[in-house]
Amino acid sequence: MPGRTLKWRLLCSTTVLVLLLLLWIVIVKRTDFLIFVAVKSCEYKWLIGAVERGGEQMLPKLAPFLASPDPRERETVVRALPWVKAGEAVVPLLIIALDDPNRRVRYSAMHALMAISLDTDVKRAIPKLKAIIDAPDDPGLVDALQVIGQVGTSAHEYAGRLEELARTHPDKDIREEAAWALSMVRGDHP
Repeated sequence: MPGRTLKWRLLCSTTVLVLLLLLWIVIVKRTDFLIFVAVKSCEYKWLIGAVERGGEQMLPKLAPFLASPDPRERETVVRALPWVKAGEAVVPLLIIALDDPNRRVRYSAMHALMAISLDTDVKRAIPKLKAIIDAPDDPGLVDALQVIGQVGTSAHEYAGRLEELARTHPDKDIREEAAWALSMVRGDHP
C-alpha cells in the first residue's frame, strides 16, 4: 500500500500544479491568453473585448498575428485594431494590411482606416490608397475613395485623379464616391 499512497500524492501534487498554472494564466496572463484564443478562433468581437482597455501596449501582442499564414486570423486582428485606442500607432499596422494578398484583409484595413480617420491622422496610408485608386477595377476602390475623402484636404495632391474618376469611370457609384472624395479633398464640403 505504500506505493499506492505515493502514486496518490504524485497525482494530487500534479493536479495542484496544473490548477495553479491555469490560475496563473487566468490572472496574470489573462489578456495574452484571450488574445491568442480570440485570434485563433477568428472571433474579432472577443479580441475587441481583450484589447479595448489595453491601449498601445496591445500592439506588440497583435502585430505577430498579421504574419499568420491564415488570412482569417489576419483579418480578425485588422478588424480589432481600431478598438485598441492607440491613435496613430495603429496606422503602420493598417498600412501593412493594405498590402495583404487577401482581399478581405485589405478591405478590413480600409474600413479600419475609415473608423480611426476621425480621431487619428491617417495621412501615411494615402500612398497605399493611391495605388488602389489608380487601378480602376480594384474591388477596394470605393473603400479607398471613402478613406481619402475622410482624410480630406491632406490628400489634395490626388484631386486630379479623383476628378478623372468622377468624370470617366463607367460605374455610377464609383463616380459619385469619387465626386464626394474630391469635394472633401478640395475642402468644398459644407
